[in-house]
Amino acid sequence: MKAAGDAGISVQHLDARNSENQPVSLAVTKTVTMPVGKTALGSAFPNPFQQTTAIQLALETGGMVKLGVFDVQGRQVRNLINGYQVAGQRMVSWNGRNDAGMQLAAGMYVIKLETSGVVTSRRVAVVK
Repeated sequence: MKAAGDAGISVQHLDARNSENQPVSLAVTKTVTMPVGKTALGSAFPNPFQQTTAIQLALETGGMVKLGVFDVQGRQVRNLINGYQVAGQRMVSWNGRNDAGMQLAAGMYVIKLETSGVVTSRRVAVVK
């Protein structure tokens, strides 16, 4: 953020389609506000999800960032970000697959953010 005002992220319109490119109805009515000027891991939505979830992320300052997905045994199954990121807000999507591209089993997973002395996590559920 470089000036005063609302630095929030919003989605004005969303079209969803299935694998046959047919329109799919979405019942998502969630407004999420990320803190301005703070490092935070926001909600994943939709949650639970079948195909893809979007994860909100806010960085107070630029720096090295690790964002990973872990199974319930604590093993990292997917690396979403591992490197330098500039300050600001962003959305990161995860398709329910591991680093090898294989679809993960239905169940509970943990999204974990590590950056600049901040470690935080959120649970996300994959359903079939």
